[in-house]
Amino acid sequence: RGSNSIIANYSGSTGTRVITTGSLTESTAPSFSITAGTDGLQVLTNLYNLNFTGYAGALVNNTRTIYGSITLGTGMTMTDGTNATTLAATSGTQVITSNGVTWGGPITQSGVGGVVQFADSFVMPAGRTYTHSNGTIDFNSKQVSMGAYSSSNSNARVLSNTGGAGTLELTTTATATAFSMANSTNAIASVGNLLILIDGSSSNIRTFAGGSLTFGKLQFSNATSGGGITITGGSFSDITVSNSTPQTLKVTGGNSLHTTTATLAGIAGNLLTITSTTTGTFTLTKDSGTCAYIEISYADISHMVGSPANTFYASNSTNNNGVATAGSAVTFSASPSCSSGVIMRWLYNPINQDLMKYSIYKRREHENNITDNRITA
Repeated sequence: RGSNSIIANYSGSTGTRVITTGSLTESTAPSFSITAGTDGLQVLTNLYNLNFTGYAGALVNNTRTIYGSITLGTGMTMTDGTNATTLAATSGTQVITSNGVTWGGPITQSGVGGVVQFADSFVMPAGRTYTHSNGTIDFNSKQVSMGAYSSSNSNARVLSNTGGAGTLELTTTATATAFSMANSTNAIASVGNLLILIDGSSSNIRTFAGGSLTFGKLQFSNATSGGGITITGGSFSDITVSNSTPQTLKVTGGNSLHTTTATLAGIAGNLLTITSTTTGTFTLTKDSGTCAYIEISYADISHMVGSPANTFYASNSTNNNGVATAGSAVTFSASPSCSSGVIMRWLYNPINQDLMKYSIYKRREHENNITDNRITA
């Protein structure tokens, strides 16, 4: 148990070793350290800690349940396949250390009350899903890549992100829900500035379903023409959909999509289509921020309602907001400036040259009105 592992130290390359313990529980499952060998390896059934430091062979894709931490060896590989590894701790933290090895197969996190934390960069194949059924997943400000993330249920779940940075990359290229949390009942998202990046070149439409939760940054990146993203729920600090190929951003009809800032842009000749999933309208709402405006550029816009009024501008864009059902509150021109500057002026004092005064003028532009606030010292 724990640091008292069973050592498997065969150093040869012949055959395939098999480790199987039977259906043991979290309190009775043993830990294993595979310290050598370049042979094949099957790890089956239920284990506690699993450490491959020193092993340089190929781990076969099998169904297994792990209650403790997993450390992959720098020289090993994992065979990809459809068999899932279940992370089932109900207390403490299961730490996954990849050491540059690509994970093979899907993962299910099922432990009620447990925590799974990434110690370094983590990569799953684009065709594999991380299913989060219970407990806390801590991205730990690391670069985490998986085909898709699925957690649409009413169990107690937490998305955590120690340090508040990092990236969750979702690489599925299928017509699929890349991020599935439409049912966010009993779920908490506390991810700071975690960037959720949906990419992978494809002409298919990927979906982000965030329920009623608030996330950090969302970015959609796609080099293949004709692709796009549908957002059915979630609020963000920033949304970026900016590509050199024609893409589509759809928002569920009748929904209000909230963000503090946004970069929504195509290029000349390859417009970004912004529209509803239905013929009804959707609302794009800007929450508080340092700039009062969001400027969309090189877009074809329909069914969009901007909120608050006088906030959304669309430059070099096509206005299809008049089609039934008509959108509103989008001004099809460049936005006013949000820049500000500081000017310092020294004022000469003829009575006492040792006393100098200065004025600071802070120039603010807001809705084309300029105000100067003077501070004298």
